[in-house]
Amino acid sequence: MRPRPGQIGLVTQDNSYSGMTGAGDHESPKRILVLDDEPLILLDLECAVADAGCVPLTALEPDEALQILDIEPVCAAILDVSLGQGKTCEPVARALAARGVPYVLHTGDVERLDMAVRDLGGILVPKPTPASVVVTRALQCACGDARQI
Repeated sequence: MRPRPGQIGLVTQDNSYSGMTGAGDHESPKRILVLDDEPLILLDLECAVADAGCVPLTALEPDEALQILDIEPVCAAILDVSLGQGKTCEPVARALAARGVPYVLHTGDVERLDMAVRDLGGILVPKPTPASVVVTRALQCACGDARQI
């Protein structure tokens, strides 16, 4: 079986096709918002989201992430907490919470999280954690399974 246009999947070594949609066969792929101010980390997470069969929607700044949320439905998000220049993911986390969208907080600043960010909820995934694990946690949240892995 070959991929249909717009379908995400992998061509295996024997040239067969393995469809991966992050959802059931009749559903569109899950969309995951990824917010990080470091381009290499963002790229790594973007690739891991795509490898999981989902559609990555990426942003380097909170305003960009909020614009994405205004036009794209998402099932989960991965948010870096500290975004440089005194910015945090707080406005994006609040917007996600208002929409009932689960998210993970992916941060290297675990000790410096202020109370406003701690009160946001979300699942904390400290840096460094492999991108595939971060994406798995986000998908678990989206499926209502937030157990520790």
